[in-house]
Amino acid sequence: MDLGEIYVWDTDKAKGYDIRQKYHVYICEPDWQYEHTFLFVSKANYNGDYPIYHKDYPFLSLEVSYVGDCVFYSDAELTASKPRLLGKLTKAHLARAI
Repeated sequence: MDLGEIYVWDTDKAKGYDIRQKYHVYICEPDWQYEHTFLFVSKANYNGDYPIYHKDYPFLSLEVSYVGDCVFYSDAELTASKPRLLGKLTKAHLARAI
């Protein structure tokens, strides 16, 4: 996985939901403290999340989505969830989102 790549898979880590498909932006691999780090892509703006648009990322189902909360996954969780690569944030969008 590379910085800024956008994946989708079923997860139960989304706030207020059972298992469902969720878009994720890859940020970094594990280190001594954290597991693989991603940002959720959501339909709602939670306190200043970064907007991205369908016109730039046609695989997104909404006209505008928001890159926000961090979420962490272990190697085992990623293997089990089978992430599907959809695209990659532009460098400009990545710099503003993180």
